[in-house]
Amino acid sequence: RHHNYKKTHPFVNTYPIWLYAQRCGEWNKIADSWPYIKKNFTDFIQTGLLTGIENGKIEANQYLASLIAFREMSYKMDDEETSQQAEMAVNHAITPLLSWWRKSANNIQKPIFENIAQWDSFLGKGDFLFLKVGHHKSKLGLFHNLTPEVANIIKKQQNTEVEKIWKWMETLCPTWHLMGEERQLHYGENFIDPPDLAIDAFRAMAWLTKAGQEELVEKLDIPFCQADLYYINKLAIILDKSVDIKQK
Repeated sequence: RHHNYKKTHPFVNTYPIWLYAQRCGEWNKIADSWPYIKKNFTDFIQTGLLTGIENGKIEANQYLASLIAFREMSYKMDDEETSQQAEMAVNHAITPLLSWWRKSANNIQKPIFENIAQWDSFLGKGDFLFLKVGHHKSKLGLFHNLTPEVANIIKKQQNTEVEKIWKWMETLCPTWHLMGEERQLHYGENFIDPPDLAIDAFRAMAWLTKAGQEELVEKLDIPFCQADLYYINKLAIILDKSVDIKQK
């Protein structure tokens, strides 16, 4: 976490909790904690943190993913009133996120820099693809912490924009999958990229494009360190992809 990040609301943890309950059949734990989970949702909605997503927000995918997860939880808990509130919140979050994608696709450009001052300004401000979180420190905003559920919504409603942006991503960062690479392109004088750039792009490739299992395996590269959880996540995504293929 970069020191300039604003405090993220704990509601973002709703998605991994739901995923755990769904994959492991631990719905009894959700039921035991349901009053607290609902209170967390209410508090999150009151913060107004969904405001401004259309102009780029680093937690946008996490917020929408957790809203979707909370909605699914409310269905499972047979909480009709809460499920209606959750449905409204999901729809409220989708619109500005799709707007961000449209703006990004419309603003794709290939800038030519005449001098180092212009280049430094570009690195300092970020662009449609790299969302600035600090000076010379940017994240793949549109792809950051993407989930399959959020990706499905984006792909269904903004498929043209998705194809355009992914094509530009591969043009701009042809070695994104190599651990620690692309540092000079958007990080300036920093030594390496942190590993979340590779996992963010990997998730986007897996869930937003037509990439198959073999193509994803080619983008694995090496772990960032021992017990690299991002690398384990990539392996899990590939395994999930193989299950999807078998089911089809």
